[in-house]
Amino acid sequence: FFFKQKTAYEIASGDWSSDVCSSDLFPSHDTIWWYQFHQCREDAMILRYLARRLFLLGFVFVALTVFVFSLNYLFPGDLVSNLTGLRDISPERHQDLQQVLALDQSLWQQYIAYNRRILSGDWGLSFATQQPVLYEIMRVLPATLELAAYALCLSLIAGIPLGLLAA
Repeated sequence: FFFKQKTAYEIASGDWSSDVCSSDLFPSHDTIWWYQFHQCREDAMILRYLARRLFLLGFVFVALTVFVFSLNYLFPGDLVSNLTGLRDISPERHQDLQQVLALDQSLWQQYIAYNRRILSGDWGLSFATQQPVLYEIMRVLPATLELAAYALCLSLIAGIPLGLLAA
């Protein structure tokens, strides 16, 4: 109900002061702590949610990079050739590339160097064009975003009326 229930005395005496009183509009000092308590709980819940999501983001990043890093070792052929896309190189150049890619170090150091390269934007060379992969991605990104925008508009145009019809 929107209004308080009246007692028999209030109905008989015509006392209508309890319809809307200041305690309904403004919480007393006894009830303010309740709102503050719930606000603190909600803030703590949001912080826990964000912390959990950041932890999961870190976990997914590590799992994904370990998976992709291990794929380098599963491909047949020379690791330097697979990572650089260069096939016929001199032994000196091969040795230099091994040092640059940290392939002469332990597996853990290679993984850390791999993550540094990924986070700095050095994603290697494309096998097809011998251009940097990040350049190739940025080249086709506008068309990809345009296609995604058209798909979103189409799904909204079709989905909202069909959702209303189904309801």
